[in-house]
Amino acid sequence: MEEHLDRYRMYGLVPYNISPIQQGIQYGHALQELNNLVVDTKLHAEVDGCNQDTKSFLKEFDEWRLNDKTFIILNGGTSFTMDEHVKTLEENGVVVGVFREPDLNNMVSGIVFLVPEQVYKWEDYPDFDDSDLVDPTGQLPTDQFKELRHQQWVEFMGGRKNVFLREFTRQFRLA
Repeated sequence: MEEHLDRYRMYGLVPYNISPIQQGIQYGHALQELNNLVVDTKLHAEVDGCNQDTKSFLKEFDEWRLNDKTFIILNGGTSFTMDEHVKTLEENGVVVGVFREPDLNNMVSGIVFLVPEQVYKWEDYPDFDDSDLVDPTGQLPTDQFKELRHQQWVEFMGGRKNVFLREFTRQFRLA
């Protein structure tokens, strides 16, 4: 049997003011919206091709759906903050599944997005700490050395989007 690596998790945001069962249902609706997007993207990619970012996302989604399958459902706050979360995620290049509930005046009632291990495996991917960074060779001023080390940490984290996701997801608690 192949070892489960837990490389990806599907995070979701739901409003605080609906029942727990409804939170799970709204998460499911949003996940299906993301699944629809993935299926449509794959169909178009076969015909038109796709860029590297899209190829990477499709590969990561397949890894999650075939192997990891872990759901994390978080309290996304109010109807206003749910709209804001969609904007923030999209502005930072995160592919999202969004569901608007007709019975709740079409408010955003579920948001899902794929999160890689660099965001939630704190022991393997610690936060950047520049409190005591000094170039041991003495060749670079402290600010330049810290910036260089920060750039290396961002690469270690898998890029700026993962650094954003790490900071973004910190603000939420389980639903």
